[in-house]
Amino acid sequence: MLMSELNTKISADFTWSVVSFTDTGKVRKINEDDFMANNAQAHWAVADGMGGHDAGDVASQAISKALYKIDQTAEFGVFVDRVEDCLIEVNQNLRTLAGGGDRVIGSTVAGLAIQQQYALYYWVGDSRVYRFRNKTLKQLSIDHTYTQELVDQGKISIAEVANHPDKNVITRAVGADEHLFVDFEIEKIKANDVYFICSDGVEKEMDDKQVEQILVEHQDNMADAGKIILDTVIAKGARDNVTFILVSLQQQ
Repeated sequence: MLMSELNTKISADFTWSVVSFTDTGKVRKINEDDFMANNAQAHWAVADGMGGHDAGDVASQAISKALYKIDQTAEFGVFVDRVEDCLIEVNQNLRTLAGGGDRVIGSTVAGLAIQQQYALYYWVGDSRVYRFRNKTLKQLSIDHTYTQELVDQGKISIAEVANHPDKNVITRAVGADEHLFVDFEIEKIKANDVYFICSDGVEKEMDDKQVEQILVEHQDNMADAGKIILDTVIAKGARDNVTFILVSLQQQ
């Protein structure tokens, strides 16, 4: 766990506290997840190495290390370009490392950056960004998965996703394809917002309402909330690696 409280020039209106958790889980032998917490630059990310492929931990760590080096003290448009260029370069490096053919060294990623009164979030794959506001947890990112495409096409309902045989098939990952496309969104932040960035190891054991209830009950102590979320995932079997970051915003 990593916890720190910051007040930097990146936002004159908000301060933030951050807690980060990662665990191998009870089934996997290696933790292929990684997280990046550049608190001084108000930039955080979670990367989930692709299970069943080669060197997923190499991919997730490469993403974290590259993102950490980005200077966030710039216009959001410039920052978006920097993140995109960074992930495209990692994508190319991982494909070179894989050596072609059917071998894939890949990872999903979801990230968040705060600047002034805005939050920028981005993602590739099924790692997620949520926002907890007014006692409600909302998923902001949209999974790059085969089942999400079926939902978008109206072929299945959201309720049917959990038990779909192709639930874990992702359609986009860093390192998977020659051309990488990163999704970005921006929104205005409010006092007491909490952003929850996570790998799919959380979602495999807990639904959004369960996470929401924990955040409601412990909204004044994100360290306790995070520990309870992690303990719950492990108690439910922790079939995958689990990694998440909670970023709590306070108005000055």
